[in-house]
Amino acid sequence: MEKEELLNLQDRASSGHIDSIINLIDFYIETKDYKSAYQTACRFDFFADARGYKILGQFYQNGVGTDIDLSKAISYYEKSLKMGEISSGYNLALIYIKNKEYDKAINYLASGLENGHTPSIRLLATIYQKGEGVCQSEEIATNLFNKAADLGDIKAIDQLGRFYYSKQDYATSYSYFVKGAERNDPDSIYHLALCYAKGLGTKQDFSKAFHYYELGAKLDEPRCLYNLSIYYRDGIIVKQNQELAYKLEQLAIQKGFKK
Repeated sequence: MEKEELLNLQDRASSGHIDSIINLIDFYIETKDYKSAYQTACRFDFFADARGYKILGQFYQNGVGTDIDLSKAISYYEKSLKMGEISSGYNLALIYIKNKEYDKAINYLASGLENGHTPSIRLLATIYQKGEGVCQSEEIATNLFNKAADLGDIKAIDQLGRFYYSKQDYATSYSYFVKGAERNDPDSIYHLALCYAKGLGTKQDFSKAFHYYELGAKLDEPRCLYNLSIYYRDGIIVKQNQELAYKLEQLAIQKGFKK
């Protein structure tokens, strides 16, 4: 960002333009000037904005530019939620889940469910799936995941695919991975490639597996990068290319793949 552009942004932020304050915070975080980011976020106390209170809550929850203070984080999330920022209820639930106060977490997630907040619905589904603070119920969990998926939540689609995969219902899991891949979800693309590579829920097809590994690699999905490297290393349906295989393997490791 040019100096003049930064000065203009700082000026607009000082006048109380909420989007400018948020953009300025993003700039400071991007440049790793966390103290300035936090100090800028403190302006939300004066301008009283729901999104701003949520951002302040995140600073205190994660200790960005300031010390971690969960009581302050909770206070700001509560203010934000009362002003209509439903996602702040999700953040509150995360805090209470970490403290194993599941009753409080579920109350906030139930509010998210009522308002169609898909991350809240998905997290509530996970709680029922694991039986954390509630009676474990795969039926309730599946219904909630489906509700989130119907609302367009890509992660819920992938989780449903993995759920049925774990139950060895490969035909159903395959159908969900197809839906996720159509929405360009890296996790679903990887799992769909795996289905084709192993012939799970569909006919084994190394060409299609390669296609989806390649598609996932373009999205920097580490598992796709690594498996693609194997195809080039061993010459599976492509011409063997050890140099490219090595580059793909190293990139996979850089992106977080662990052997």
